[in-house]
Amino acid sequence: MRASGTRLSYQQPPVDDPNPTIASLLIKSMKHPGTDEVDELSTYFEERSIRQKEYINSWFELQDTTFSKYEDYKSDFSDQRRKAEGNNLQFLNNIETSSLLRRDFTLDLESEFKGPEYEQLTTADWFQQFKRHQSAQFNKLLHEIAKAVVNSRFTKVQQDQRKSLEENIEKHQKAIDKCRTGRSGDKINPYFKHHLGELVFCISELQRLDNIVPKILKDLQSRPKEYVKEIAPGLKEFADKMQKVYKDFETNTFKDAGNRTHYANIDREEANRIRVSRYGFNVANRDLATLRPGRLVHPIVISFFLHFLKEKNQQRNIKLTENERVYINENCIDVYRGESLLLAELGKEGGSLLNYFKRLGFLIGVDDKHFIFVEVRKTEDELRKELIIYNSDIEKYQMFHSKIYSSFRSCLGLEESDRLNSALGFTKPKENLSLSSKVNRTQPVIKASHVLDLKIANCPQQVNPFDSAVYACKNASLLCLNKKIMQGIYSQTDINQFRYEIFNLLLKIGNDADMDLLDLEA
Repeated sequence: MRASGTRLSYQQPPVDDPNPTIASLLIKSMKHPGTDEVDELSTYFEERSIRQKEYINSWFELQDTTFSKYEDYKSDFSDQRRKAEGNNLQFLNNIETSSLLRRDFTLDLESEFKGPEYEQLTTADWFQQFKRHQSAQFNKLLHEIAKAVVNSRFTKVQQDQRKSLEENIEKHQKAIDKCRTGRSGDKINPYFKHHLGELVFCISELQRLDNIVPKILKDLQSRPKEYVKEIAPGLKEFADKMQKVYKDFETNTFKDAGNRTHYANIDREEANRIRVSRYGFNVANRDLATLRPGRLVHPIVISFFLHFLKEKNQQRNIKLTENERVYINENCIDVYRGESLLLAELGKEGGSLLNYFKRLGFLIGVDDKHFIFVEVRKTEDELRKELIIYNSDIEKYQMFHSKIYSSFRSCLGLEESDRLNSALGFTKPKENLSLSSKVNRTQPVIKASHVLDLKIANCPQQVNPFDSAVYACKNASLLCLNKKIMQGIYSQTDINQFRYEIFNLLLKIGNDADMDLLDLEA
């Protein structure tokens, strides 16, 4: 029987722990005190102490090695830091004073023009002059680019960050020095690793900021090549056009000497041979022969030249404003039978030509020998327009002035000027003479309250009965160039030269010359 109040319990026999801890050994020794357990605990402590000393010695060796390397690095870093700081200050100063470049860049344009077809081009004077000019422009531009790049990539914020990093580096360096030389210099200092890690981080960030300047310089050094590649296509296009111009000049302009030979020997050429076809005209050698001095110019040559002037004038007008544009009529208007044609011409463009142009030019034929050039233009007074007659033989053909005035006044729908008589040289009023008694007129394009004044221009006078058409064409070419036609602006010698210029022009057109290159400088 079991005694009252006694509880039976089963006790599991102890099992040895293959990897005893300090706590398990202590518990074991308390429960089962004995020599074996105490010896085992003592052995454990001794081994633990030996390993700990080994760890401490290894740490001290590592710390000594680290400090030794750190001291070497610190000395080298201080030198590099001073150089970097000096370079940055010099860089910013050069940017501010636009003295970043020690020497000006010379653009290597030749690198984009390789090949035998460009050999003459790259050695041409104009190419080298263009290269020098573009190089000078680029060097000015590069300083502006450098300032813009620095302002965007090396800002004051980044410079302040750099200054803050330098201060932190100095702070951590002082802390590391204390870890080595302080009271705990011969012991493990737990702050050494922290300060060393912070120092490495600050130096890495400082290096990242310091790399900005070399990158900027490298970027700027690549700009000349980029600039050359940017302008090369336009320059090539210009060079191609220049070569075409040279070719056309060679074909046309430089053959003027040959054309002068044709001009001198035109009477020996086949009379019926067509030399030029354009504007609906076929001009033969017999027509060109009338451009020789002392001959009346054939009407087909006059009409051809007027059509050419109109074509060139339309090209000029594109670049001009309404107050600068000039209109030249391509038809020679007969003084007796041309009022209907004149009325039609003045009513073109859906209204008066004076609504679109400042000056209008017309060539009037009074007989088979004489031609008069006429201009209609605006004045500062909106209610008054002015008719200017350029008659190269006033003494002989002044009787046609009143007829011309009457025709234009009627077609424009303007009132007669109170200054007409003095302009015509009359002392008493005379009846206005119309070009024809019966003409079908359309409704005037300008109100009848407007007035047309008359002016007889003091212009160059012909010295023979053959040059009237040449004088009229010369005056027309001056008007196209927006020049003032007055006495002394050209001479009889110029008129003889102008005959040849018209001849030379027609031959060039007949040889399919580039029309954009053809013109007459009055």
